[in-house]
Order: sequence, then structure tokens, then C-alpha cells
Amino acid sequence: MRVYAADAVDDALIEAGRVDGVGELRIFFTIALRLLLPGSVTVLLFTLVATWNNYFLPLIMLNTSEKFPLTVGLAQWQSAAGAGGGPRPCSQP
Repeated sequence: MRVYAADAVDDALIEAGRVDGVGELRIFFTIALRLLLPGSVTVLLFTLVATWNNYFLPLIMLNTSEKFPLTVGLAQWQSAAGAGGGPRPCSQP
């Protein structure tokens, strides 16, 4: 069984925390979350770029609202409702 360097470092950090008398929750919040932060930020950025591309590219490329995907259609529907473009109630004289 191979032991990778990252696994050995992680195990050494956790073991060092246990030797110092730190509880499991503090080990998680002070060691594990700091190690997970770069991966979490990377996933967040990839998700943000993918979501933006799914919105912006169809907005530019498509010229009819019938072909818009859900993200663009909902955004236009929201802006029309915010601008007062919704149906008007009947006014009685």
C-alpha cells in the first residue's frame, strides 16, 4: 500500500493536534478547513464561471426570447416584473 506525501502530512498534522490535547472539533476547524480552503475556492470559481457562461452567452447569441434558456428567461421575467411590466389590474370607473 502506497502512502502519498499529502496523506502523510495530513495525518501528521492531525496527530500533532491530538498530541497537543486539542479536541476533534478544533482539529477540524483549525486544520482541516484550512487544508480544504484552496479546493473549495477553486470549485466556487469554476461554478461561478460556468453559471455566468450559461447566462451571458445565450443572452448575446440568441435573438428570440423563445430560444432563451431558463436562466436568461427568469432574469428577464424578474426585470420586467421589477419595472412594472406585469399585467395591470382592471380599473373601474
